[in-house]
Amino acid sequence: MAEWRDLLTPENLAALECFIAAQEGQESLPAAVNGILTDWLSGYGYLPVEELPEGDD
Repeated sequence: MAEWRDLLTPENLAALECFIAAQEGQESLPAAVNGILTDWLSGYGYLPVEELPEGDD
């Protein structure tokens, strides 16, 4: 099975690694991709938007 790093263009991989480095917690590459996809898919209506309780950001 192919590794995540084999499936991405060098530019996308570099951007993803910068994104991961900027996160407060040490996020794995699959977790980062999953989070980014969830945000994008919910932003375009393909996934339901999770509402945060008032006061949570």
